Amino acid sequence: GVYQCFWEQSADGNFSSDTWALAVQIPVPPNIISFNSSGPNYGTNFTIVPPGTDVNLTLVFTADTLPIVTWLFNNKDIELVNNTGFNVIGPYEISEDSNRYKIIFTIRNISASNSGLYNATIDDGRTDPVDGPGWFVYQEVPINIVSFNITTPYDCLLNDNETSLRCRVKGLPEPVVTYQRGGDEFTCDGVSCDISIEDNEFVDNEFVKTTILTFDGPMRSDEGMYACSAVNEVSSPVIQNLFDDDGDLLYCALP
Repeated sequence: GVYQCFWEQSADGNFSSDTWALAVQIPVPPNIISFNSSGPNYGTNFTIVPPGTDVNLTLVFTADTLPIVTWLFNNKDIELVNNTGFNVIGPYEISEDSNRYKIIFTIRNISASNSGLYNATIDDGRTDPVDGPGWFVYQEVPINIVSFNITTPYDCLLNDNETSLRCRVKGLPEPVVTYQRGGDEFTCDGVSCDISIEDNEFVDNEFVKTTILTFDGPMRSDEGMYACSAVNEVSSPVIQNLFDDDGDLLYCALP
């Protein structure tokens, strides 16, 4: 508001005065407007690119004053001085009226060692630091069928006994696993057989998925050459037969 001070200047009762305009600025914390990646996105804040690709993370925010922006990798501060693995442009003002700023953070030459979670902390020195939402940046990992085998001690479809085929696959983006019989996709009716996911974990920068094809009570009609097939958005299908000699899985019965 406006403040005025009066004081007595002489014996005749006249007063002099002075006036001040007082403005109080209440600090407003930085506000993140957007956080985007230059690479292809798979889900929320998840970018996957071929090895050796550069990825730009662009952060737009508002702030009363030009703040300090600290970048983090897997929740640890990144030392940017003399660091050729990264590049930063900004923050610079893009809208004077709204105090809007932009900063571009470049991750160079994506590999297994620099794949992970990236984030930024904005600190204006007057309010509590503000953390970004974080962004996962990873290199593509080719599809790899680690194993495909039969889980019973008999390499056959044992009469009146549950028989399972287990397929374990790695890759990034997340693999989609299906089964084949005789070269065609094999689907179950959910009664005599079932296909389920045993586990699906993200380990060492890639998905590790295990699926199981289970025959509740095998019949002779279930015989055939079985294979596991895996594919994702960036890889061609990878197929592995159950037996090395590409033979059929046969029906059998105990004596």
